[in-house]
Amino acid sequence: SSIQNLWLTCKETTSNFVDYLQLPSTQEYISASTVAFQDVVVATKSVSNLSYLTCRPLWLLLVLLCRGLWTIMKFLSKHLFRGAFMSLQKGWKQTQVGCIYYWKWQRSLSRTALMMELALVSFCIICFMLRRYIQKKKYVERLRRWYTIRE
Repeated sequence: SSIQNLWLTCKETTSNFVDYLQLPSTQEYISASTVAFQDVVVATKSVSNLSYLTCRPLWLLLVLLCRGLWTIMKFLSKHLFRGAFMSLQKGWKQTQVGCIYYWKWQRSLSRTALMMELALVSFCIICFMLRRYIQKKKYVERLRRWYTIRE
């Protein structure tokens, strides 16, 4: 009997608690979720329609610009890049032939001619280095450089 009283009290408390929370019935949940889902579908359609109307002109402009750029790139590749590639190939071949010719010519020179050539190249390098040294020591050059850097 005390267990039965406890059970009734617990059942009554639970029933009062559920009534206090005011939980809706299952049918109300189903109808509310159906309405919410329909609202989500309508909102999604509305947003997608707005996005389509807003972005379509931009998309068409982008497509038009890409087509123009594609046409320009086709023209450049046909007339410029292919020609440049062929020119680079020919230039590389000519450089190879020139280096081989120069190497053979250098090997055919006498030792005296090689020393004269080496002396001439060394003289040019020493003249260039002397010119740079004099430029660094001139006050006018230093002032001009300082003024150029300052601007």
